[in-house]
Formats: sequence, C-alpha cells, structure tokens
Amino acid sequence: MANGWRAQINIKGHRESLVRPTKAQAVAWATERESAIRNHVDTGILKGKTFEDACRRYELEVSKHKRGYMASWPIELISALSRSKLVRCLQIIYDVSW
Repeated sequence: MANGWRAQINIKGHRESLVRPTKAQAVAWATERESAIRNHVDTGILKGKTFEDACRRYELEVSKHKRGYMASWPIELISALSRSKLVRCLQIIYDVSW
C-alpha cells in the first residue's frame, strides 16, 4: 500500500486516481486534472471527428497489422454500419454525423 495522500477524480465518466506525498500536492493535482478534463484537454475526445473517422483510423493503424487481416472486411463493416438504422438513430439522438 502506498504511503501518502490519494486523490481521486470522476468527471464525465473519466476516472483517475493518484497518490502524492502531501495533501497539498494531491489537491493541486486533482484540481489541475479536473480543469483539464472539463476543458477537453488530454482526454482523448476529439471534437469534429466522427465514428466513421475512428473506424477508418482503426483499420489503418491496427487492423492491417493483425494476423488474418483481409483488406475488404473493414470497408464492408464501415459501409454496413453507415446504412444501419441504429447508427441513424444515434445520429439523431446525439446530433452527430457519421
């Protein structure tokens, strides 16, 4: 078990925890991270990017390096998702583009 002060944050579904030697350091870290998360800094959330962008990036950066990769299946999957009623409903509910 670590000695020190534990700071925990949970904002917008983003959880982090850290142990610092002093209470002041733990509070300072928590305050800084909360501010960064609330301002979408370093959370991995990219404004203006779509689910399709994420799928295509995954296909280019991850899928093609996996054993058994076939170049056509990610494109077929993305095409099928773009025609999906579920995706269209989510677009309407969350007001996002595919």
